[in-house]
Amino acid sequence: MLLFRILLFVLRIIILLRILLLTLRRILLFRTLLLVLRIILLFRILLLVLRIILLFRILLLILRIILSLFRTFWLAILIFVMFLLIIWLLFRIICLFCI
Repeated sequence: MLLFRILLFVLRIIILLRILLLTLRRILLFRTLLLVLRIILLFRILLLVLRIILLFRILLLILRIILSLFRTFWLAILIFVMFLLIIWLLFRIICLFCI
């Protein structure tokens, strides 16, 4: 009878350990799954941030190109106006000396 009780006690301990092991396995599996999901989420957030940075860099490059075009455009207009002013001043000087 004592042997039966000891055997029953050992069997209960084994069953409890098995249940505990399965529970721990599920918890670890769940935690691992959560960790993987967090890593995937962080990776997606990182990709989103990289896309936004790339978009801003492209927009900045387009803005630089437009500003450089406008700078040369305004510089070309300014040079053209200066050229017209120089021609006008030379014409005035020639007309002044002619009179």
